[in-house]
Amino acid sequence: MYPDIPSFSPRPAEVDPTLDAVIDDYINDVKPGAVRTQSPYPELARFGAAVVATGRFRDLWGSSEDRRIATLEHALSKAEDVPPIWIIQGTENSIVAKAATDELVDRLQKAHQSAEVKYTVRPGGHWFDMFHGLSGGWVKEGLSFVKQFWLGKC
Repeated sequence: MYPDIPSFSPRPAEVDPTLDAVIDDYINDVKPGAVRTQSPYPELARFGAAVVATGRFRDLWGSSEDRRIATLEHALSKAEDVPPIWIIQGTENSIVAKAATDELVDRLQKAHQSAEVKYTVRPGGHWFDMFHGLSGGWVKEGLSFVKQFWLGKC
């Protein structure tokens, strides 16, 4: 998601200070100019869990100047065209709040009114969709949307 969507990854009122320490230690250990492209599991599992639990995704995006590319406003202003997109959101998603995805979809549709967007909201948390097959109900409907644009174009 994007740091300019306020409802994405808000910081909880109470945070375990040991989780903040995990993040601070990681950030302090990053060498300037270093690029990390992968980490074997579970090397960063505790770090990832701490970022989610503390709402500190924005701390990892760098300074406000560095974030320019990562903001939704910037991305939408630079996009000449938006390909058809199917966005799926769980109502109880604890990692990406529904309000954040609602705002993303709204801003996308306002900035690119001709964009073909299918927004499916279903009960469940993050990863709720992994337990659904391709032939049932809402998934089948979404696949029909995708097929009209992508089938035969790959």
